Amino acid sequence: MRGDRFMHSPAVIKSFYYRNDCRTTHYLHEHDGFEIYYVHTGSCCYYIGAELYDLEPGDLLISNGKAMHGTMMRNPCTRTNIQFIDSNIHTMLPSSLSVDVMAPFRKLKNCRWKLGGDRMKEIESIFSKMLDCRHRTNPVSVNRFHNAFVDLLLLICEIRDEAPSDHAELSKVKESHVRRIISYIGDHYGDDLTLDHLAGWINLNKYYVAKLFKETIGMTVFDYIRKRRVLEAKRLLLFDKHKSVTDIGLDVGFKQLSHFSACFKQITGLSPEQFRKRAVVGMFPNGGS
Repeated sequence: MRGDRFMHSPAVIKSFYYRNDCRTTHYLHEHDGFEIYYVHTGSCCYYIGAELYDLEPGDLLISNGKAMHGTMMRNPCTRTNIQFIDSNIHTMLPSSLSVDVMAPFRKLKNCRWKLGGDRMKEIESIFSKMLDCRHRTNPVSVNRFHNAFVDLLLLICEIRDEAPSDHAELSKVKESHVRRIISYIGDHYGDDLTLDHLAGWINLNKYYVAKLFKETIGMTVFDYIRKRRVLEAKRLLLFDKHKSVTDIGLDVGFKQLSHFSACFKQITGLSPEQFRKRAVVGMFPNGGS
């Protein structure tokens, strides 16, 4: 894996991981801005919000980092991914540019394209150019790096205009069930969610629901619910300074403070109080994701 944070354009590009082949665990997270994700070899399951994508070589995915997302890898997978924010992207764009390079990200939010051979070579060539200039600090290399990234955004605009997109190919009935369950949990994570309740809502056997969810997502229903609740708790701890830790735990669905604190620390490595304290002193520049 070759990756960096805070390179030439820390105000725009937050991370660039080129041909990353590390196997990831079931890491659900969110972050500011957008993500570009491209698979070179192998396969993985990428889920974001209520959508599921089975990614294969040549698949290009763009997504909004604000939605909870993550990957599950049953097999080896080599991919390149870039996280960036658009608030300062104008600093990288040439004044003569007449194309809104952020349009695909704003309008489509989460979208996957299956690229053909020529497009695969083109996008991989751009990634390679970015890699070549990444560590060089002279003005020429910095500008070449910027230009390569802008070229990538322009290529995505071209792909959007000429290739059919797919917001989530969920033709399989099983995946459709899981998508509905994920969506329901996202809307009701603060409620008292039980397997019986979810199975009754979707009108399926609860043991089938448990097995189906684990096979598709790679974690149990209750592990997913806990991660979803902790993710929302992180948001509240960061942005609702006047609400107590106890009230936040109750709001996101934990009945007891001890259970909330234990789950929060297990997932984040910090207690809710420690997380809030670090946020106050500015140790989470990307929203604590």
